[in-house]
Amino acid sequence: MTRLRQIVSAFATASVMATTLAVATAAPAYAQSGPCSNSFRPVTEFNRCTSTSPNGAWRSLGCWLGTSGGVNYDATAGPYNVITAINACDTRVWLHQYVGWVVRGGWSYCISPSGLEVGVPVAYQHPMNIYVSSNLARC
Repeated sequence: MTRLRQIVSAFATASVMATTLAVATAAPAYAQSGPCSNSFRPVTEFNRCTSTSPNGAWRSLGCWLGTSGGVNYDATAGPYNVITAINACDTRVWLHQYVGWVVRGGWSYCISPSGLEVGVPVAYQHPMNIYVSSNLARC
């Protein structure tokens, strides 16, 4: 009798696990809301959502690959839009108010390497320079 109970218990456990798995995979995924939520979310490089619209676009910039310093991306036709960001680089990324930020000063905003989407405060969403540093530390 004990062996029969073990077999029935094993089948019942397997049935519950299969049902749970089926429900988990069939359950509707909740849509992400917010900027660029309807766009493909990239996973490499430094990515910036360029619009407050759910239909906004993601744009990518390359990560630092040099032996010293970092990589400067200077805006030429007006500021970059960085509404939200995904820093999938291994290094810090800085948003700067001005092109030539070393000389001109202005505000700076640091985004840590994480690969996670982060919202950028409104005051820092339109930088003229994006600097992918060589610094591996978090901000």
